[in-house]
Amino acid sequence: MREVAIQISAAGLSWAYIPDPISLDADNPVEGHFKLWPELLSGGPMPIDMAERQLTYQMVYRLAENADFVLLAFEPDADLRRVGIAEVALEAIWCGVQMVEPHPDRAAGIMRDHVQRVVETSPRPPGMG
Repeated sequence: MREVAIQISAAGLSWAYIPDPISLDADNPVEGHFKLWPELLSGGPMPIDMAERQLTYQMVYRLAENADFVLLAFEPDADLRRVGIAEVALEAIWCGVQMVEPHPDRAAGIMRDHVQRVVETSPRPPGMG
């Protein structure tokens, strides 16, 4: 299963993928990524705000196109138009989405917490602790 955490802020977009495979007995390092929203000087043939939404759609779609499940958070200062278009992109992918609270460590913190919950609640094979 491919899972990704995405956190949207006014400054940009952060994401982190679930480690594959998850270890029940060892560390599961999570690598976080962040990209600033580009400063658009022109929207080309469309208004700038529409070009920003199109760019957000493309970024979210590419990050999650192979995901089965997405943990999605947005910070209080996030542009809600970007949040809305991110939800549209995830709907187009047909993946599961769970809204979560934003994390101070961005998407990497969300994913670390998620992995910890998965490890804590995973059944152990017979004979293992």
